[in-house]
Amino acid sequence: MFVGGTDTGVGKTVVSAAITALARRDGLDAVAMKPVETGCPGRPGKRRPIDGRFLRLAGGSVLSEGEISPVTLGRPAAPSVAARIERRSINLPDLKRSIEKLGRRHDLVVVEGAGGLLVPMTGRSLQIDFVISLGCPLLLVGRTALGAVNQMLLSLDAARTRKIPVVGWLLNHSGGRFGLAERTAASEIARFADELFLGILPPIRGLSVERGEFGSLADDAARSVKWRTLLRRIEEMDG
Repeated sequence: MFVGGTDTGVGKTVVSAAITALARRDGLDAVAMKPVETGCPGRPGKRRPIDGRFLRLAGGSVLSEGEISPVTLGRPAAPSVAARIERRSINLPDLKRSIEKLGRRHDLVVVEGAGGLLVPMTGRSLQIDFVISLGCPLLLVGRTALGAVNQMLLSLDAARTRKIPVVGWLLNHSGGRFGLAERTAASEIARFADELFLGILPPIRGLSVERGEFGSLADDAARSVKWRTLLRRIEEMDG
């Protein structure tokens, strides 16, 4: 399953880790990976994938860092831009083969995207093109803040137009204000979207992606997200 976002910083890493942890709790051999991560600290060739390391822990550390984070780039920018600055190329067919290899070895592979669906991955391809090439179901994650309705409906429309199977969508409220916009975002999106609403992930106690601390993530996700419905839909859509 591909976890895409309506924007950057909406909580894709946290959601991907939660799904992986819940799947493993249910006895599935689940792993998570992030094919391209930008904004990684460290020198070229020795970048430290912050999100990738968090996903590795969620998957029981059964994969190597290289398998989870094949492409790590320093600049916090679109993958195409970050790669161009470092004079590197992103080989999408190679990344696809790496993901398919993991799919043959594990029950569930959660693939986290980089930024929103229409972010450029190369000079010729958007991330949504990569999702299409994978042929796997898509889960969309958005924030609850003002603007969430527009961002989610645009992203769902983009996926629908390209005939990408969408298992559902969910919102992540990572903290802070929970005013009128936050309280009504989900209901307003659901009013116009046919795709399945799977819940709102609340602020997680003790969570730190940077320090690799999960806190109450799995328990809170189990209570707030329709996990078993999501798993059933992944199985149905992925054959």
